[in-house]
Amino acid sequence: MGRLREVDWVIEAVVEDLDAKRRLYDHVAPHLADHAILSTNTSGSRSGPWPRRFRRPWRSRFLATHFFNPPRYLKLLEIVPAPATDPDILAAVRAFAENQLGKGVVIARDTPNFIANRVGVFAMMDAVHLMLEEGYSIPEVDALTGPLIGRPKSATFRTADVVGLDTLILVAESMARRLPDDPDRDRILPPELVRELVRRGRCEKSGAGFYTRRAAADGRRILVLDPATLQYGALPDPPLQELPAASAIRDTGRAHPRPRNRQRPGGTFRLAKPPLHAPLCGTAPDRDRR
Repeated sequence: MGRLREVDWVIEAVVEDLDAKRRLYDHVAPHLADHAILSTNTSGSRSGPWPRRFRRPWRSRFLATHFFNPPRYLKLLEIVPAPATDPDILAAVRAFAENQLGKGVVIARDTPNFIANRVGVFAMMDAVHLMLEEGYSIPEVDALTGPLIGRPKSATFRTADVVGLDTLILVAESMARRLPDDPDRDRILPPELVRELVRRGRCEKSGAGFYTRRAAADGRRILVLDPATLQYGALPDPPLQELPAASAIRDTGRAHPRPRNRQRPGGTFRLAKPPLHAPLCGTAPDRDRR
């Protein structure tokens, strides 16, 4: 712990549990240099209350960061100043992140889940709900919610596995608690499928979630979860005839497929209900008064 006095910027990155973060701060703060900057790395926990735990000179040197996982590959970094954060400290952290770390920095306000996860967590949870309601498979949803619409190849369920289902539940529940009047609050909360997977220990550290890898004669094979049985099986090609044609469209705004060959109610997988921009547009200007 003594070596912490040599450090200019300390980033706390423990689990999204407020009590765990508090205990760590109480343990670490006495060992930090007076000039050091301390940030909590969080997907959406509020930064405002934390400086109250520090002596007054320290409060101006505290802020929140949100590095996206895995940070060595993902460029986006959200920085969230607390009410007492010194503007010069904020500018210094931003400059270091952009110039030394190569990050694309967005300054966010201290609102529930900031910017990216305010949209992303809703989109992910809503896709899980829609899959269960409309009877689609995990590979089908990932085929519809990845590069086809301008998103990463990890799409919905591979992204959830990278984040960790246990972490995803904590972030979604925190967001739902802080948005009690949101008209789509029920869509933010994780469905029972996600909770059951976590109860069974299927999260990032176990190497199993919606997908897993198993040894095979020709190497490691990716298997996918059957939501009905919670068993893993071979990864099939998504049986959606419209995908090749939609994938050829360069304009992602026109590429939304409407798979009508499926024998299920509605016949169309809605990418979100309501549209993804609704969680932001419906609350702008967004002010967290709690």
